[in-house]
Amino acid sequence: MKNLLKFSFALCLSVFLFSCSSDDDNSSKANQLTFDGKTYTLKTAGVDYFGEREGIHNHDISIITSSTDAAGQNPTDDIFSMIYFETFSDSKDLKKGKYTFSDTEQAGTFSEFSSIVINYNNTNEETENGNMITSGELNIIDANTFEVSFKGIAGGKEFSGYYKGKTFYFDENDEPVAFSSNKLRK
Repeated sequence: MKNLLKFSFALCLSVFLFSCSSDDDNSSKANQLTFDGKTYTLKTAGVDYFGEREGIHNHDISIITSSTDAAGQNPTDDIFSMIYFETFSDSKDLKKGKYTFSDTEQAGTFSEFSSIVINYNNTNEETENGNMITSGELNIIDANTFEVSFKGIAGGKEFSGYYKGKTFYFDENDEPVAFSSNKLRK
């Protein structure tokens, strides 16, 4: 009986520890941008393909705190915040991997035109706070389901974040690309 009690206690303790561990992992993966100590919930992403020049492909990634219309073109909130990366790769398809800040347009980098915009007013086109990213890293964890993490410095302030979710893809060289379960399709 004593052994059964010890076994039951050990089993309950194991279940409790694994349950807590799983919860902790999920809480650290919230769709959010943290900038200058404030946290913003991210709701929608867009990836625009702008073509190839000298073997380097340009994808612009915008992740915003607003939902969008059905076509993914217009935010539904009047005021929203966003993080924007102008990325470069050696592939027309968005590639998994780490992209680092650079003032050159080399594969595996994002440009000095990348930025964070806080409280952009879509009606009068003014912003409370716009900051150019000056260093950092964008990690595309999964290009098919669009899962990313990021961290760095913008406007002299630290930023970090994570996003996995609804993403619209556009090919600016062709007709608009349709949204289909977060996968690119023409």
